[in-house]
Amino acid sequence: MALLTVFAVSCKKEKKVENDSKPVIECEANPNFGEFEIMDDLNADVVVNAKEGIKSAIVKFTVFPEILGKGFLNNHIGIKANQGTSTSYPTIDLIDDATAVKWVTGKEGENAFVLFSNSTLADATTVTLHFSRLVFAMVRNQTLENNDKISFTFNVTDKEGQSVSKTMVFHYTSAPEITIKGQSFSVDVPGKVEEATLLVSSLSTSLNAKLVGPLYKGVLGATGVSLDLIGNTTAAEKLATYSVNTGSKLKAQSKVTIDLSKFISEMVTDEIVTDSAYGNHLFTLTIKDALGKTSAQTLIYEFKAE
Repeated sequence: MALLTVFAVSCKKEKKVENDSKPVIECEANPNFGEFEIMDDLNADVVVNAKEGIKSAIVKFTVFPEILGKGFLNNHIGIKANQGTSTSYPTIDLIDDATAVKWVTGKEGENAFVLFSNSTLADATTVTLHFSRLVFAMVRNQTLENNDKISFTFNVTDKEGQSVSKTMVFHYTSAPEITIKGQSFSVDVPGKVEEATLLVSSLSTSLNAKLVGPLYKGVLGATGVSLDLIGNTTAAEKLATYSVNTGSKLKAQSKVTIDLSKFISEMVTDEIVTDSAYGNHLFTLTIKDALGKTSAQTLIYEFKAE
C-alpha cells in the first residue's frame, strides 16, 4: 500500500501556469467581433495591450468588393510581396513597411489618415487603432452595393513571439430606396423599415385642418402636416381605410408599396376644392431603417381648376 501511494504521488502532473503576458485585442463597441455595419458613425476602435511590447502588427485582407480594386491599397504598400495580385489580397505591415506607415500616420499618400493613437506601434504596450478610418479611406468616393463586405485579419506579435489575431468583417447595407410611380411610393429597404413619415405640404387650410384634427392627429410644422405612419395609430388606422399600408404592414418590411391614389382621390381633393387651393400639393415620404439610414422622396399632386 505504501508503494502504491508513493507511485501515485510521483506520477501526479503539475498544473501548467498560463502565461498572462500574451497580447490582448479588444473592441468595446463590438466585444464579440461580430460584423461591423458600415455607416457614418461606425465605431471600430480596437485596443491592443501587449505587456512585452509589440514587435509585429499586420492587417491581412481576405475580402473586399471588386469595385474597390487592389490598386488603391497596392499604391500604399511598399513591400512588393504584400501587394495584392489577381489571386491574393493585399497585406499591410504597420511597422516594417515604411510606405504603409506613412499612409496610416497621415504623412503621405492619397486619403492618408491617422490609424493609431501612438506615434509608432513598435514596442508599444498599449495602443488604440481606429479601423473605421481605414475602411472610410478605402470606400471614399466609391459606391458600394448592398451586402458588400470588407474583411481582414489583424495579427499582433509581441517581442516574446506571442501572437494574437482577430478577424474583422465590415458589412454594407444600402439605405432605403424610394421610387415614385403615379401616386404610389415603391419602397425597398434592405435594413428593414423602422420609421415612416408622410409630410403633406399644402396651401389648403381645409386639408391641413382635417389632417391635424381628431381623425388623423397629424403634427403641424413649418413645412406642412406630418403623419407618422407607424407610431401614430390614429393616422395609421384612418389611412388604412384608403388602402395605404401603415402600421404592422409597414414596420420591419424590406419591400412595400405605399399607394396614396385612393387617399388623394377620395379625401384630399374633397378638402382642396372647398377652399380652391389650386396648384401643387406635396407628399413627402421619409423612411428610416433599423440601422438609422434614411431616404425621402416627394410626390407632387397638381390640383387644377376645371
